[in-house]
Amino acid sequence: MKKLIAVLSMLSLVLVLSCQSMGMKQSAVMKPEEIKKESVVKVTATVIAVDLQNRIVTLKGENGNIVDVIVGDDVKNLSQVKAGDQLVVSYKEAVSVKILKSSDAVPLSQNVSSDVKTAELGQKPAGTVTEKATITAVITAIDASNSTVTLKGPSGNLVTVKVNDPANIQMVKVGDEVVITYTQALAISIEAPKGK
Repeated sequence: MKKLIAVLSMLSLVLVLSCQSMGMKQSAVMKPEEIKKESVVKVTATVIAVDLQNRIVTLKGENGNIVDVIVGDDVKNLSQVKAGDQLVVSYKEAVSVKILKSSDAVPLSQNVSSDVKTAELGQKPAGTVTEKATITAVITAIDASNSTVTLKGPSGNLVTVKVNDPANIQMVKVGDEVVITYTQALAISIEAPKGK
């Protein structure tokens, strides 16, 4: 688990420092010591049929493709879903990197949290799952000619990451710490057709 978190965090750092990831936009307000990026993907499908006995929902996608989805017992309120309802799925991914100068250093650490929320009884089925990982690492080496930065995580592991935007390398020095926060959220909801 720790290894996965470290890999995800370091990957996130690469994405943030490169500022060139597909579909991601850099925050309009950026301080030299903080970089933020996020992406959001939203997909909508129309409910064609609901088989409550077998817990199968037939969906028609935005491009006309039709698919049957088996709905697990953990989904409450399936009986509230009707043909014509809209299934809306949103996926958000955000990365924040804050640079702490060596005078502001804090102990190296990592923290993972998750949160699951579901619809209240009697409402249309809905839910969100949010996962957040935060890791603090220290910069142990900078190679400006190759645009790389080497980070040491809380477990002592060293990871070298490529920085695609050389201007970002100028913002840091050996001994600085980076606090990387990676958040992903998946939200699924059923909405009544518009006009009803």
